[in-house]
Amino acid sequence: MRPLRSSEESSNSALSPLQQQLAGKWKVAYTTAPDVLQILLVPTVAPFLQVGDIFQTFGEDGRTVNNIIELGSEPFLQPDKGITLTVKATYSESATVGQVETSGSSGVRQKVDRIKLRFVEGQLSDVNISPLAETLLAPALLPRTGLNMSILQVGNR
Repeated sequence: MRPLRSSEESSNSALSPLQQQLAGKWKVAYTTAPDVLQILLVPTVAPFLQVGDIFQTFGEDGRTVNNIIELGSEPFLQPDKGITLTVKATYSESATVGQVETSGSSGVRQKVDRIKLRFVEGQLSDVNISPLAETLLAPALLPRTGLNMSILQVGNR
């Protein structure tokens, strides 16, 4: 959990209260977003892929968000963290959509804010090869080629 900001910090900020609350890295535990739900279904279409953790990182600028998806593919990539897909987007607040009951015992009604995402780009990074792939790419008795070395260097970052 991130520590709460002091009221002095919050009052000096040009960000809205929602933007201040969102800033930081969040692990996605539940979503109804169709684009994320499709990612969770990838292993049913491509059983060689495993979906690991999914995060959202909201920038301190109140405008940028990164969706970070960790994927794996045994036996050549490490499971769950073999490769990282990052989708960059900008966001803006949309209208408040209504009120819902909070789950607390007070029965207080609370407004529900929504944000709109505009996707900008996607990239693959952080390739982590499995021990099997490393063994196949870098046999101990054979000389290492430039291709073998470049793949091993990417895998060991």
